Formats: sequence, structure tokens, C-alpha cells
Amino acid sequence: MYSYSLQDNKWKSLKEQRNDPSAYLDLDLGESKTTADATDSQASVEVRNIPPYDPAADTSEKAYLFDEIIPKNIRPHLLDIVGHFESGEFGLKGYGSFVSNRVNKLQELQGEDQERLAWILSYITHLLSLLARNSSMSKQKRKEKDQTIRGPMIPQAVHRKLLLVFTEPGSSSLSTEKHELLVNYILVLTLFADDFRSEPTDICADLKMNRQMLKPYYDQLGCKSVSTGAFKPFFMTLPAPLKFPQQVTRRRRRK
Repeated sequence: MYSYSLQDNKWKSLKEQRNDPSAYLDLDLGESKTTADATDSQASVEVRNIPPYDPAADTSEKAYLFDEIIPKNIRPHLLDIVGHFESGEFGLKGYGSFVSNRVNKLQELQGEDQERLAWILSYITHLLSLLARNSSMSKQKRKEKDQTIRGPMIPQAVHRKLLLVFTEPGSSSLSTEKHELLVNYILVLTLFADDFRSEPTDICADLKMNRQMLKPYYDQLGCKSVSTGAFKPFFMTLPAPLKFPQQVTRRRRRK
């Protein structure tokens, strides 16, 4: 059974986890629970604020559900990048560092493989645009910044999907939870683009976050960092089956 939840108000944000040392304490689960203990346990269940995933998947490719992350109905709207690249207009469209450093792969691929990479790179671009448009600022400043945001226009069908997944009903801005979910989507797609061995320097630049800031996100996704040796770059990988860090809350003492 796939695990996926976007709107559960019991989810604890990454910021809260970082500021709560008790979130990393192990619980002794050896004792049988009373009804009160069971109620406390249920109240503290953590909901993972990450893209749709399959906890039983035995390969990195299947761990996160690509068909749910980039649904088939929006894929025809994610192919403009191929035309931009082939026409020589790519450099004028304002693509980010991560996508710019990988767009040459498109000429090495054909057919479905080329289309798949185009979907991934385009969706990363649109997710980054949404993130930029919804950075924490006043509405007036957001309007002013919208006029100068770089990057290709988000197709209407894609924009509707982004609003459905990453904003609350009646709002066009991102909550803390949705902001962190959006970053997690971007990081998962960078792993797909790099065949699950991704060097994060350029996506750090796009997100305006350093590696230390991204570490809790990678940890929450079940990623591991590896290096080929001293003074060599680190790569983020995705072991399967997914193993997540424990996220538990302190049990309330009975009086």
C-alpha cells in the first residue's frame, strides 16, 4: 500500500523537528500499552511530508512514484524545453543552474527517454518558479518580483496542478508545510534526473540553500551521501527499500 498524505494537520514541520531534541529519542515499545498510552501514541503519529512513495519498493527507480509526481495529463505541456534546446533559444529562457547543466543530455537520448528527461527538467523549472513566486514577502513585493522572475512561462494545465498540490484551498501562497513539500519534490526529481546519484551543488544554488540546510530534507526523503574518496565531491543516493529517520515525540508521563 502506498503512503501519501499532503493535508494532515498532525504533520510536524522540518523546522519543528530541528528545534525539538525529543524528536530523535527512541521509545521503549516493549511494554503493552494501556488505552491511555495507545491514545497518546496515536496522537503523536508522524505523517511524512514527501512525494508519493512505495515503502516496499526494492529499487531506487520505484521508491518514489513517478507517475504520481508527474501525472500523464500534464506531460504534453512539459516538452517545450526540447524545442528551446534544439532552436538555440535555451540560454535566453532563464533556466536554472541544475537544468542548464543537464540539458545537453537531451541530445544523447531519443524517443521516450528524451521525453522523460524533458518532463523532469521542465517540472523542476516550474517548481522552482513557484517557489520563487511564493517566497515570504508582502503581497506588494510579490507582485513586483513576479515581473522580474526568470524562467519559461508555466503552462496553464501545469500551473493548475501546482496550485492543487502545493497551496491550500482559497490561497495562492505556500504554507510552511507546502513549502517544504515543494522542496522535497524538487530534490526527488533531481535524483531521477541524475539516475539517483546526484551532486547537489547546482540545485543548492537554485534553491538558495547550502548543503547543511538541505540535509534535513535529504534525510527525510531517505537519501544517503556517498563520496569516492578524500577531497572528492559528495553525491546523494537513494537506497531501497526506503529507510526514514525516526520521528517520534516524547511520551506524556502518567500522573
